[in-house]
Amino acid sequence: MFLELPPDILNVPADENEISWPARGGVTPKPGPDPSLIKPAADLIGKSERPFIIAGSGVGASGCDRELAGFIEKSNIPFALIN
Repeated sequence: MFLELPPDILNVPADENEISWPARGGVTPKPGPDPSLIKPAADLIGKSERPFIIAGSGVGASGCDRELAGFIEKSNIPFALIN
């Protein structure tokens, strides 16, 4: 599992008494994209005038680096990898 939080969220103090913790096992992770959203996303990318891919460390953490590399190779969209 990978969770990314921006620094402005990480550095905000919180009162632990006000936090509502979820019950364990309440959510079943669903790897991969929602199949109903793939075609609309592809349409948006196809209509883009100057698409650009920005990928972070989540690519490696999620194990989808081969898929991203294949997509970049086939689409020829410029990209940047950041940490």
